[in-house]
Amino acid sequence: MKTSIVKHQVEPNSCAVDSVRDIKQKPGGQARDGTYVLRLFVAGDKVQSLEAKKNIEQICAAHLQGRYELTVFDVCNDFMPALEHGVLLTPTLLLLSPLPSVTIIGNLSDTQKVLSALRLAESK
Repeated sequence: MKTSIVKHQVEPNSCAVDSVRDIKQKPGGQARDGTYVLRLFVAGDKVQSLEAKKNIEQICAAHLQGRYELTVFDVCNDFMPALEHGVLLTPTLLLLSPLPSVTIIGNLSDTQKVLSALRLAESK
């Protein structure tokens, strides 16, 4: 499965904006300026889902060193968060913060595309 990137602006009243707002207002300030808020939606222990989880964890460890909040949702256990965020395919990675938000569909194996979508790629 190829990695597909969908860039979009989040509408002010969408659940994604509400989620970012809720995170920034949590006690203890889990999300702060410069923190990447990521949501990964997977389907159980399917190969593509396991690869996506491994790939995003490696990317975060290598490029975000503690400046991220990654939450993994398994739609086989609870599909409501996926519906609330408009996720219809798995694996799907959502970048909620910093804005603009980005949706990446696939196993995240194309590291350069993922870094570029997350605005972490080195400019040449």
